[in-house]
Amino acid sequence: MYPRLTIFTEDCDIVEDVKHISEEALERYAMLTLPRRRIEPLEYHLLTCGACQDRVRAEIDFVTAMRGAAKQIMRDQHGVKERTFTAGADSGY
Repeated sequence: MYPRLTIFTEDCDIVEDVKHISEEALERYAMLTLPRRRIEPLEYHLLTCGACQDRVRAEIDFVTAMRGAAKQIMRDQHGVKERTFTAGADSGY
């Protein structure tokens, strides 16, 4: 049996006895935009629900890939090359 999970949403007060985490909550969790008060019950559910663990992993992989692609597009459009700095190197700073 799934643990009791309370999910708060913008449009309603409380939804109880949810068996799986909503897609919206997973997306916001992966994008690090889920309100702090909603993280603990979500993570508690993730401890015991393999299906939601798989879904959140896939969502995090997707968000990570999209952020990487967006950074690459910005670099390509602006001709910016990624730079690394080494401590003590003659970087002019």
